[in-house]
Amino acid sequence: MFKQNEMKLLTSFGLTALFISMAAYMTSCTEAQNTAEQTRPETAKPAAQMVVLEGDDIVLARVDGEPITRYDVEQTIQSTLGQVSAARLDEQGRRKVLDSLVASRAIARVQKAEMTPEDLAALDKKVGAYREQLLVKQYLAEHAAPQPVTGDMVRDYYEAHPEHFGARTIRSYEMLAGKRRLTTPERDDLIYALQGAAEKNDWQPWVQTLQRQGYPIGYRQGQVDEKLLHPQLRELMSSIQKGETSRLIFVDGRAYIVRIVDEKQIAPRPLNDVSGEIRKALVPVQLKKAVKQASDQVLQTTEVIYEEQRSEAEIKSFAKAQRRKE
Repeated sequence: MFKQNEMKLLTSFGLTALFISMAAYMTSCTEAQNTAEQTRPETAKPAAQMVVLEGDDIVLARVDGEPITRYDVEQTIQSTLGQVSAARLDEQGRRKVLDSLVASRAIARVQKAEMTPEDLAALDKKVGAYREQLLVKQYLAEHAAPQPVTGDMVRDYYEAHPEHFGARTIRSYEMLAGKRRLTTPERDDLIYALQGAAEKNDWQPWVQTLQRQGYPIGYRQGQVDEKLLHPQLRELMSSIQKGETSRLIFVDGRAYIVRIVDEKQIAPRPLNDVSGEIRKALVPVQLKKAVKQASDQVLQTTEVIYEEQRSEAEIKSFAKAQRRKE
């Protein structure tokens, strides 16, 4: 019998609703495969090559003469519920799965009868692509086992990407900033007044003096990573070191001079705190490497010929036609 929560799930949604989508998909794949096989020249298989899957010789129902076997039912159950839950499903539940397969098979046959040859050909392509995906998945599972993530890999990644774990440099600045756009005479006067900015150690009292003399200039402090900084000012700050003063520039008609006054290095989080996070990030990297290696090995023994590429206009035309169909 099912556990209480599993029984509630099946009772809430109903076995028929639970399995109908999977059954319909499996049925459509079977129908498309049969259609594709009918278009191929008949070739008799030697008796030694004939394989009967377990339960596939036990017919539980026929839909317009087409069999639904015990294998079909068991595969639907396992692919939908999983192996553990499938083993707990009673005969009544299995009968509901069979009923859903019968319904989906009937629907699939009616749909197939209504499809055009073009529709059937497109369906064959989808079935072939799905079959290819299953084959690739199985091959990679057998031949592309990824290498385990080692401690050295974790340490190398940590040292190569400290910024991923909180390491950063905090740079502080002080700035002489124009308060408004200037006329040409005002601009010339301010350029002359600010000539000695690099030699001034304390800008605040100097700016106050300039303001009393009528110069539209202000003083402010902040950090280089401020999001509201104008890109030109950010670029200007990146070009100077701690203690250096920038040249005078105008941004949107306003005058600016910048000095970097401090730099602080923030260390990354300890390796022990982030090693699990790094291992998790490296698992798909290792898998990708294994897949690439397996792919390269297969391609070395496979003949591949790329046909002449279609023109860009043909590709766009084809894509446009596909969108219209959708």
